[in-house]
Amino acid sequence: MRKKLVVFEITDSELRVFKASLPLISKLKQSHSSAAVKFDRIQITGVIEQGIVRDKDALLDCLMDYQRESPCDGHLAFLAMPMQTGFVRSYKLPWLARSYRDSAIALLVAEEVPSSADLLYDYVILGEEKHKSLTILLGASRREVLEQYAAIFKQAGLRVSGINFSWAVIGQGLELNPDEDTLYVREETDGFHFALFRGLIPERVRTLFVQETNVALGDAEICSQDIRGYSKEWENEIQSFLLYLKAQNPDLSLKCLLWSGGLSLESLVKRVTLPDHITVAQAEFKSVPDTWLWVLGENRGLAEAAMAYGLVLLKKSASLNLWRQPSKAGKMRKRYQIIGAALLSFLLLGNGSWVFLRQETSALKNEVQQLLHQGAELETQLRQQKDLTRSWKMTQARSEKVADILWQVQNLLDSQLTIKKLVYRQGTLSLTGSAGDVKSIQALIQGLRKLGWYRPVLTGYSSTSSEQIEFSISAKRKDVNN
Repeated sequence: MRKKLVVFEITDSELRVFKASLPLISKLKQSHSSAAVKFDRIQITGVIEQGIVRDKDALLDCLMDYQRESPCDGHLAFLAMPMQTGFVRSYKLPWLARSYRDSAIALLVAEEVPSSADLLYDYVILGEEKHKSLTILLGASRREVLEQYAAIFKQAGLRVSGINFSWAVIGQGLELNPDEDTLYVREETDGFHFALFRGLIPERVRTLFVQETNVALGDAEICSQDIRGYSKEWENEIQSFLLYLKAQNPDLSLKCLLWSGGLSLESLVKRVTLPDHITVAQAEFKSVPDTWLWVLGENRGLAEAAMAYGLVLLKKSASLNLWRQPSKAGKMRKRYQIIGAALLSFLLLGNGSWVFLRQETSALKNEVQQLLHQGAELETQLRQQKDLTRSWKMTQARSEKVADILWQVQNLLDSQLTIKKLVYRQGTLSLTGSAGDVKSIQALIQGLRKLGWYRPVLTGYSSTSSEQIEFSISAKRKDVNN
C-alpha cells in the first residue's frame, strides 16, 4: 500500500509541483526508491503577487490544464506557501499539560495578533522540560488567503490536506542543527533568496532580484569575466546582509552558509569573505530516496522546498499544518454527515420495517383470531365428545348395574310377592307391589338390607283384602355415585 502526494510550492512566477508515491510504512534507507516521482513547473506570471491570488480564473485554468496533462487523481495535495502570507516564530512558554496547550496557545495568538479571528494557525512542540518550560514553533496565515487557495484547488479536483511555509519545510528537510544559526542562499530564476535560520526556524528572509541587463543565473556558458563582475556585485550584497543580520541580532552565532543553485551561485559563495568558523557547503538532504536525488540534481535551487515538504511527509515528522483546523472541522462535519445519513437510513429502514411488521402483525392477528375461533370450536366439540363418551360409558356401566340390581331384587321375591313397579334413579330404589302376608314384606326388606341397601324402609302400606297387601319400599345404595 502506498500514499500518493503532490506538493505545490507557490511562488509569484510559477507553481513548482513535486509528485511522489510514498509507502504507508516507510523505512528510510538510501536504497529506498519511491515510484512515480516527478517534478514540474507551471508558469503563472501575473496570477499571484506576494503570495496573494490576483486572478482566480487564470490559476484555476492552469491547474485544470495540468490535471489534464498529468492527472493527480487519488493524490493528497500539500501547499508550500511564501512567507509573505504569514509568519513563523518560536516561543518559550511555561510548561503546560497537554490538555491545556491548545487553549493557552489560542490566547497567545490572540495576544500577538489583534485580528486573530481572521487567522489560521498551527504549532509544533520543539522541546519541553517537564514542569519547567515548553518551546513551540508557531505559524499563522490569513484565513481568507488559505481558504481561497483551497477552494481553487478543490475546483481543480485537488483536495488540500496540508499547508506549510516553504522556508519552514526547507529547514526541516535539511535537518539543520537546532543549536546553530545558518544562512541559506537559494538561487531563483529572477535572483537570490537569503534566509537566516535560527536552528530550524526561518527568522529573516530577503530576496534580491537580478536586473534584466545582467546575465542569466545558472548559465554554464557565461565567460569567467562576467562571473567575476557579477560575483563582485552580489558579494557586496551578501556582506551587507550579514552585517545587517549581526546588527539586528547581537546574539547571532553564524556557523554555516548553505547554498543551493547553479555554477554562478557556487562561484559567488566561494568568493564571499567569511570568518574561519563559518563553513560553506552545498545544501544536501539526508536519507533521500535515490530517485528523488536525481530529480533534485536536475532542478537545483527550484525543487528544494517541494521536495523538503515531501521528505517531511515521508519521515512523518511533526510539522506545521495551517490547514489543520479546517481539515479537522471538515472531517468532523463529514463524520456527522455520515452519522446523520446512517441514522436517517436506519430511521427510514426502521419505519419501513415497522410498517411491514405492522401489516404482518395485523395479518397474523387475524389468523390468530381465526385459529382461536376454530380452536374454541374444536375444544367445544372435543369437550362434548368427551362428555358423550363419559355419559355413554356411565350409561353402559349403570345399565349393567341396574340389570344386576334388578336380578338381585328378583331373587328376593317369593311366591307371595308381586312387583308392580320398580324405579332406580341415582342410587335410589323405589318399588311398589303386593304381598300375600306381612312376613313376605319383612323378608324383602331384610333381603335388601343384606344386599347392601341403606335403610330400606316401608313408605306405603295398605290392605285391600284379607289376602292382599299393597306396599311401597324405598332404599338407597351406600355408594350414591353408582
